[in-house]
Amino acid sequence: MNPEYQLIQLFVWVCQAYDKHPTLKYQRWSNNPTSPLFSDQEMVTIYRFGLLQGHFKQSAMHRYVAPHWAAWFPHLPSYQACNHRLNLLHEVWPVLLGERWATLGCPTAIAAHGLDQLLDSLPLMLAVRSRS
Repeated sequence: MNPEYQLIQLFVWVCQAYDKHPTLKYQRWSNNPTSPLFSDQEMVTIYRFGLLQGHFKQSAMHRYVAPHWAAWFPHLPSYQACNHRLNLLHEVWPVLLGERWATLGCPTAIAAHGLDQLLDSLPLMLAVRSRS
């Protein structure tokens, strides 16, 4: 599949999920009266797109997206800001995974399509990088 088409399709799906679940839009309140230059929907899209392209580390995702897709995401924050932003969006993933199951029908439909999915319900950092 064409990566541009895949990216557009993924972004539309994420935006539809955000529209369908208004709690995702209001999970993070801010004193800033204007909308951010880089939306949560764009952040979620970049993360999922990086995974689909085979980049499983956040640093690798950012290194892939920053030069190759800069025209599509002109306000992409630095790697540190993206990493912080993804950590703030931790409540989005269970809702989006449930949305994905709903589009496939249910977990039995996932099995019928031969798809395997794994959900880590509570990822834990066991040690600081300098001590690991």
